[in-house]
Amino acid sequence: MKRKWKQTLTLSVLLALGGGSQAWAADFSVTQLEVNHMQAPMGLDETQPVFGWRMVLPEKTSPSAAKGQAPAQRQTAYELLVTDESGKLLWDSGRVEASASQEIAYGGPALRPETSYHWTVRVWDQDGTMQEQSSSFETGLNLKRQGQGDWQGAKWIGSNDELPLDAHRLAVYKLQADVQILPGSTQAGLVFGGNDPRLMEAGKNLWGLSNGKDESWVQLVLDVSGLDAHPDGQAQLRVYRQGYSTKDDAERPLGEFAVSRQAVNEQNCHEPHRLWLTSNHGILQFGVDDSAIELPQVNFWTAGFVVNPAGPGGDYASYPMVGDIGFAVPAQQQARFSHLTVNNYRSPGNAVFEERLSGKTPQSIFQGLDGVQVDKAGYLVAGGSHGVLALADKKLQKRGASPRF
Repeated sequence: MKRKWKQTLTLSVLLALGGGSQAWAADFSVTQLEVNHMQAPMGLDETQPVFGWRMVLPEKTSPSAAKGQAPAQRQTAYELLVTDESGKLLWDSGRVEASASQEIAYGGPALRPETSYHWTVRVWDQDGTMQEQSSSFETGLNLKRQGQGDWQGAKWIGSNDELPLDAHRLAVYKLQADVQILPGSTQAGLVFGGNDPRLMEAGKNLWGLSNGKDESWVQLVLDVSGLDAHPDGQAQLRVYRQGYSTKDDAERPLGEFAVSRQAVNEQNCHEPHRLWLTSNHGILQFGVDDSAIELPQVNFWTAGFVVNPAGPGGDYASYPMVGDIGFAVPAQQQARFSHLTVNNYRSPGNAVFEERLSGKTPQSIFQGLDGVQVDKAGYLVAGGSHGVLALADKKLQKRGASPRF
């Protein structure tokens, strides 16, 4: 009996001296591995692709971390390795002491066309804990020509290097951007389906609507204010719609959905998060980073959330189109947006609109809009005293490539 008591006491002492602290040690995972902002892309035509990933923290933190007594977990170093189809190592970045996890350029020997490659990223946190994750990508036929094809000397008929995307006629698409709600702020949203011409003349829609400029749109808003309301509080995704129905209310969401704490929590709520949505004739699916919102079945072939005022049937007018796109930030708040793209709905999901902001004065369709500052890192949007709804009313273009439908 004494021996059993002695063993129990010894175990208690060990836990008090060190074992107990290990039980609260935070872990992390590495997710959303992307090459040129796409997951496991095929047909890649970039000779120097860029890599990206995200460090995701666990939902539960220790009591001390929750009270702010422990340092926030963060990336302090990374290492990238790329191998070919045979497993031969082509490039090892070596351990790089940096917190960067996006736009990391490939630095190995020239890639070959029509070849599959495997890549691994290793990430270290401030305590020296390492996690790794792997993915792949496949190069395309036109790798050596940077996707321009073997058309030397040929010219596009009736066009130039900037080919327009007819945004008001594209009914199936994916819209995504990295959204960083800056400290002191709690909300930011992507806006799409803006200024549909059919909703600006009463004779062109079923509801007799005649909206003015910027009076019709759909918003997908990320709100992190709920994280402070309760120890187990969650961020929210809200869908707003205005000008698509006589019943629309810009202040009242059509739907509200809780976001997993693994995706957004107190420790990372002011870091960049990928906000994404797909629209299939007005049936939306959406999420944050790798976390997709679970949505109900709306018809016999798909689940989703319906924003089309005509309903989810199979024989109806499609709303919303891509339309004018942009950003929404409430009054007295700020957010940074980057890597904004409109992608083909179907695999492999190539971009039909993107902006590559470079040079001393980046050119953007959002240049000159109130509350929007454009730089090489993306778009800084300030809500000012009344809030900002910034919609680009210029033609959406993808420089140097034709739109893909």
